Amino acid sequence: MILVTGATRYVGSELILHAYELTRPQLFTIGQMVRVISQTLGKPIQYVDIPPIAAKLFMLKSGMDKALVNALMEMLASLRKNEGALVTDTVQRVTGNAPRTFAEWCRDHIRAFQK
Repeated sequence: MILVTGATRYVGSELILHAYELTRPQLFTIGQMVRVISQTLGKPIQYVDIPPIAAKLFMLKSGMDKALVNALMEMLASLRKNEGALVTDTVQRVTGNAPRTFAEWCRDHIRAFQK
């Protein structure tokens, strides 16, 4: 997961803008993320990897716009190839603190998963 955030500061009368890419300290597949959520909740959650063609056909049959479905399929293909998957040191560098792990984030937000 990548979060792009901005920060502003003034140096004298000049406004300085910075954009930061913030990431977790490790990369996960969706299946790995589901396992962490399952462990956090203390109950089994099953992840089913649906073949792309099956997902596309389902979306089209359910009435989704063809252009939207095609865009989602491009995004899915990119995710499956790990395009854009990166870990940055930005949180550590900017704040001086290590970023929280996904497991820590899940524990902090457990109520959202219990609904």
